[in-house]
Amino acid sequence: MNKKFEKRLNELGKLSGYQKPAKVNDVLKLDSNENLAIKKEFQTELIREAQKRIDIRTYPLGGVENFINSLAKYLKVPKNMISVGNGSDQILDLILANLCTKSTKILTSDPTFGFFEERCKLYSINQVKIPFSKNMDLRIEDFIKKAKSVDMIYLDSPNNPTGFQFSNKDLEKLIKSFSGPIIIDEAYGEFSNSSILSLVKKYPNIIGEIISITTQPN
Repeated sequence: MNKKFEKRLNELGKLSGYQKPAKVNDVLKLDSNENLAIKKEFQTELIREAQKRIDIRTYPLGGVENFINSLAKYLKVPKNMISVGNGSDQILDLILANLCTKSTKILTSDPTFGFFEERCKLYSINQVKIPFSKNMDLRIEDFIKKAKSVDMIYLDSPNNPTGFQFSNKDLEKLIKSFSGPIIIDEAYGEFSNSSILSLVKKYPNIIGEIISITTQPN
């Protein structure tokens, strides 16, 4: 067997992959963006009404385009700024697979979203990590300093698993100091007090994961 190929297979064989958090009884589970604020009956009724308007035997052509048009109108951004995918995991995977190489260095926090870390390992992308302080926070100045030696930045905002979030003012400082792409993962944006949507409109180097879909829209 080719030595390079064998080495790569051995490296991949050591990866454990992203591990979903274990289920725990008698707790409010939110790690997968569960929406427990609405009643189960309400959601069931929405699904029932949607079923009346579609024929599941046919491929739902045009559904994604209709969804993007509606989303662009709601967010007040051009539709060419929006991409959708089967969950934020797929969007992250597409970004890393298409924009990065083995020589790419990505700056992130430690800890950060586990799926992102595992995907970087899968694609042999170098991670430069800034650890949280004892008070479980981060300094934007540390990121601005480290950003000089990397190609890309990834921040989950709020952070998973700590919940920490930089203010938009701090994030704008970082964005202004860095010319490369910055991924701001807002998968848990609904649990925060701010969003970088206004900054996405202002700075072309931001990749903001504002929304993702888990089913084919129609």
